[in-house]
Amino acid sequence: MDAATLGTPLAPHLADALCRPFVAVVGKGGSGRTLLAAALAQHNARRQRRTLLCTQSARHPFRIEQTLPPGRIEDCEPHLSVLRSSPRHARDEYVLQVLKSPKLYRLFFTNRHINHFFDAIPGLAEWAILGKATWHALPSTPKEERYDTVILDAPATGHGLDMLKLSDVIATTTPRGRIRTEALERTALLRDPQRCAIIPTALLETLAVNETVELVTELKAHQFPTPLVVANRVLDVLFHAGDTPCSDEALAHLTAPQPPPWAHAAALQYKRHQEQRAQLDKLRAGTQLPIRALPIIDVAGCTESRLDAAQHFLLHGTPS
Repeated sequence: MDAATLGTPLAPHLADALCRPFVAVVGKGGSGRTLLAAALAQHNARRQRRTLLCTQSARHPFRIEQTLPPGRIEDCEPHLSVLRSSPRHARDEYVLQVLKSPKLYRLFFTNRHINHFFDAIPGLAEWAILGKATWHALPSTPKEERYDTVILDAPATGHGLDMLKLSDVIATTTPRGRIRTEALERTALLRDPQRCAIIPTALLETLAVNETVELVTELKAHQFPTPLVVANRVLDVLFHAGDTPCSDEALAHLTAPQPPPWAHAAALQYKRHQEQRAQLDKLRAGTQLPIRALPIIDVAGCTESRLDAAQHFLLHGTPS
């Protein structure tokens, strides 16, 4: 790709944005959203910031052979904890806080018919997950439950955007009371560029780029601070002018009666790189934001070495 995306350190103000009290990673499924969220969580923890990663994935992001129990915060490393978000667990925790009576809670909320009713209410599950994640980042939260940085691995693009917009919808449609106050508090957090960063991820493919441009437009329209976009699985240039074999040679050899074996691979790589470059230019023009590129990280699994590589490319633009 070019020097603006690969091979240069991340600008200091963008690096600082990765360590705000609340960071949400949003993007299309398969765009590397979960990997980026885990890498950001580990990066914050290594800066001695008490960090919580909220994910809906059952797979443990730091111990690939393990699964996460729903609704329980687990300590993984020094300064780093992970929570598998569960709408029902988050809702039940909130109800207990409000009712302050386990007996009343058991009377009404352990009934499976009532639970089916709550599960069918539009937006309730998303509000429960967002409310739980943001609660750990609010200054009003008790110190022992508050984290320096909360990283939210948000649902895929459309659901993730709807989740972020919920607090504003609730604040403008509900009467005065506890729920409206809490919604206003979360709206203030999500629109504060000193406390919040929303980071979209994208693959450099036509549909993914179009969707990301629309997503960023919506984020800006709702005043959500979006400091940068991360483009994932970006191809670096393998063939340069003067190299042997170079891309021009490869293309020329393809017209020969018997092209050498390497020519097909080189030409395909060159074509894919050119297509990605066009999509990168489209993404940059459409979002008007800095684009940070992550290459294909050739490390098996979501292991520590893979997370280390993602962090290093994100911050320094070069392999560790």
